[in-house]
Amino acid sequence: MKAGGMIGGGILGEGVDGCIVTKPLWPCAAGKTSYGKEQGGFSDDVVSKIVKHGDVESIYLEAASRILGEEDALKYLAGIRGHCRPANDAHPPSQSKIPDYVESKKALIKYVGSEGMACGHLKEDLLSEKGISKTHTLMYISRYPITLYEWTNLIKKRGIQMRLVMASINKSMPDFLGILQRFYRGKTEHLINIDLHHNNIFVRAQGSNIQFGIADFGRCILRQLNEPLSLPTYISEYLNTNQIRYTIYTGYKQVPFEARLLDFCFKKNLDNQDPSVIVNEWLNDINNIDYSETPYCNDIIVLNMKIYVKYLLTKPLFIDMVEELIEISKKMRYPSSLVRSLTRDELTVLEFITTRYMAMSPIVTILDQLHNIDSRVKFEIKEITAKRFSSDRTPDLKGQGSGVYYMVEYLNRLLIAPYTGRGSSLSAALSSVRSIDLSVLWTDIVSGH
Repeated sequence: MKAGGMIGGGILGEGVDGCIVTKPLWPCAAGKTSYGKEQGGFSDDVVSKIVKHGDVESIYLEAASRILGEEDALKYLAGIRGHCRPANDAHPPSQSKIPDYVESKKALIKYVGSEGMACGHLKEDLLSEKGISKTHTLMYISRYPITLYEWTNLIKKRGIQMRLVMASINKSMPDFLGILQRFYRGKTEHLINIDLHHNNIFVRAQGSNIQFGIADFGRCILRQLNEPLSLPTYISEYLNTNQIRYTIYTGYKQVPFEARLLDFCFKKNLDNQDPSVIVNEWLNDINNIDYSETPYCNDIIVLNMKIYVKYLLTKPLFIDMVEELIEISKKMRYPSSLVRSLTRDELTVLEFITTRYMAMSPIVTILDQLHNIDSRVKFEIKEITAKRFSSDRTPDLKGQGSGVYYMVEYLNRLLIAPYTGRGSSLSAALSSVRSIDLSVLWTDIVSGH
């Protein structure tokens, strides 16, 4: 979602799928609220977001609220408060909301956004004969203070020392990791947000500390555990919508390492190659090399890919993982039979990969954005990782530099965790890593364990 920060009036922001309106909120068509309740026109706590019918974000937002419970949902999510059919001229709001509708409509008509984005399409539909009440859904979503991207730029502008910033970030991590892990450890449903980039994570000040939260649920996969074939269906949705039909660009830092390898194998037609050939071709791919050399690349996976590959190719369990990815890539070429063709081990591998979107990707994104505050971060990511995987036994670097050591160590440790064991199967190793309490892992790293 492209927005000017959730702090304005009129049109607040837009993405490909949704247009955000605030102060006043866009009202519901009279009597057309289908979930929750209609919100007040000049609320400081809520924004209105209008999307096309069929957009599934409201379903994901409701699931996220169920998973976390009301109290934590209000704290950690830009969560849904209600949804309805939006008012238009043919389907007006209730009498008390007419002034809000007039003001919101005026703001939309005046707004000049980016070509191809949601607000422009919404304006066209609103002014057409069909209107928007029968073609769109209006959601009321909790307002968040500022995106991660905006926050890091604000910190830079204010000249706040990096070590003070990192002290607050490190203190916030156990709670945030605990929240993220709940999305794939629920007893009745799992929800994976596959698009936690720098504009989909928000930051809220908590006194002298900060708190991270999730700002957008537009691209997710949802699993209902009590449904027949819930796992194969869930995994098939992930592969069909996010690997087969979706282009994973080099700069998409929110994509886990194993998902990048699967995408590379599939898109480059390397199904018949040996694991080491595939991994080395990914390592030497011109897109990765060019991206790693740009001044704005701060993606820990790309920055350290040579170190990771050299280490992981010595691990039998990693070779097993790539072999599984090869078999999955072959089956991805036949989408109609995908659900039935995946083996139990392949399903285990793919389910594990989806958990990486919550356990690792948000931390990769946060670490990436810290480069906006302090350019030393890029060097430190490489230095900390190089020392970790070398034979250098001098004291570690945790007390030096900007303070990113714990984040880098967390990501390094979790990235290699499935592949370091001996004598176990890949499925057993993945299940073991998946069950790790992320908050405890962070606490262990900070305490030096």
